[in-house]
Amino acid sequence: MAKPPDLVPVGQDVDGRTGGGGQWERGRICGVPAVDAGQPVCADRTLAAFRPPTFDNPSTTGFLDTSSGVLFTSDCFGALLQDVPQNAADISEGDLREGQVFWATVDSPWMHEVDGGKLAHELDAVAELEPSLILSSHLPAAPGGMIDQFLASLAAVPDAAPFVGPDQVALEQMLAEITALPQ
Repeated sequence: MAKPPDLVPVGQDVDGRTGGGGQWERGRICGVPAVDAGQPVCADRTLAAFRPPTFDNPSTTGFLDTSSGVLFTSDCFGALLQDVPQNAADISEGDLREGQVFWATVDSPWMHEVDGGKLAHELDAVAELEPSLILSSHLPAAPGGMIDQFLASLAAVPDAAPFVGPDQVALEQMLAEITALPQ
């Protein structure tokens, strides 16, 4: 089915993946208005939409609840970790930084090509949001006071080693190790 002009698939996640089975509804995603960075979403509170500084899809959208200060960052600030506590504050600073930098090199490989000045401007804009709580799709909830630490991790990404995925032999070895684990 061809997409009609100015319509979005019903069931589309805010990050662009569809689950609507080809149904279309004018200007709405699951009954929520489609928004761009800077536009508010109003209900009993205002959720201000913004584009997180890292993302794997250009339609990725973050939200700041302007009433509570809760910042929803989608993939941004994710981390690959050995152990996952209930609170990001319980992760050592070194493990968190290493995990966040690695996550960003995998999830946002384009970060190695960014202009440092433009990135600094984007990171400053997020710092100015002064969140009370940070909720990332790929990290435990974090107190808002960790925002500077998170932004420092992202600032390190352009100079980090780019992610190189496994080749077929390495992938098969990893799969064999996983399937050999006791169930």
